[in-house]
Amino acid sequence: HTAYNGYWTEPHASVNRDFSRVFFTSNWGSGSDTDVDAYMVRLPNNLFGASAPVADAIAPSVEASTAGSSGTITLIANASDNVGVSEVEFLIDGVLAGSDATSPYTLAIDSTALANGAHTLSAVAYDAAGNAGVSPTVGFSVNNVAADTTAPSVSAAISGNSGTITFSANASDNTGVTRVDFLVDGVAKGSDNSGPYTLSLDSTTLSNASHTLVAKAYDAAGNIGTSASVSFSVNNTPTTTVVDNSQLVAQMKSRLDSMDATLATMSTRNSKVKSLKADVATQRDLVQQIK
Repeated sequence: HTAYNGYWTEPHASVNRDFSRVFFTSNWGSGSDTDVDAYMVRLPNNLFGASAPVADAIAPSVEASTAGSSGTITLIANASDNVGVSEVEFLIDGVLAGSDATSPYTLAIDSTALANGAHTLSAVAYDAAGNAGVSPTVGFSVNNVAADTTAPSVSAAISGNSGTITFSANASDNTGVTRVDFLVDGVAKGSDNSGPYTLSLDSTTLSNASHTLVAKAYDAAGNIGTSASVSFSVNNTPTTTVVDNSQLVAQMKSRLDSMDATLATMSTRNSKVKSLKADVATQRDLVQQIK
């Protein structure tokens, strides 16, 4: 120890890092009066080289990317940190779109909320100490197809008025016609899924009268185009059945001839004979009508 100067030195190895007992003496003058004092002193942990905790000042590293250009677009961030990433925010055109607190860091967005065209994405990654790392800005494009709201155009026509009637439709659409329905007097009679759009109908299923035809054309988006109403008439002639009676007539005529020959041999004064001759004559008239 060094006396009288108010401080002392002690070898490093002999000192306890938590508590050390320090003795010092006070000598008053040159006499023998000496005081010995003892103190317990708490020493700092880092007094002899132990490192104090160092605040985390390292920001996370992060890169951003996207997947998709229409419908649902996925925003992706690849982030890492010396301690750990606590959250990643996604900014589109500089505006916060959302965040993700767990890896893998992604965010799904409805691209219809963005205008068609070029946009920018950046990601900001945070750690528990509040350090923020910002990704380089990446560009991406949105290309959503506008919803189809245009209905097909269609016109209708009829061929024939008896037997088999043919309905036809001339239909077109900006994206394509998927089906044409044919309606007679408001009732669906059939459809055609490919052009030329036609339908054959047995007209005997309709009454002999005036009717109306309407064609409806559909596209893939469900838009419906309806034609103007077209009038047409059904005129089916009733069927006539012809029966060949020639054989029956010949047989009946032969029998009547035989009866005439027999009656000719009988006396005309007999009233029954006269009556039979009259009946034969009447039957000949009937046979003649059948013929």
